[in-house]
Amino acid sequence: MCNQMLELVVFAHFELQAVVRQPTVRNTHKALVMQFTLGTFPIILVMMVAYWAYGNTVNTYVLNSTSGPRPWVALANVAAFLQMIISIHVSSDP
Repeated sequence: MCNQMLELVVFAHFELQAVVRQPTVRNTHKALVMQFTLGTFPIILVMMVAYWAYGNTVNTYVLNSTSGPRPWVALANVAAFLQMIISIHVSSDP
């Protein structure tokens, strides 16, 4: 969650700079490249650490493999559901 907020802040910062300066297309392209580069690194890092910690014994849906306080697992499931709904909405927007 924090990673996505950081990506959004970085992208918004460079996007605003790209709108102000000319030529806009080149600056927007730079902002997108930086956002995807900075956004991909933490995801790959988390993926590698998780595979190191759990190996290939994790279920397809990771939250089914978790143990701990039931309210926290339920909260994580609700957060995953809301994120899925938001991403479907954003990706289907014309």
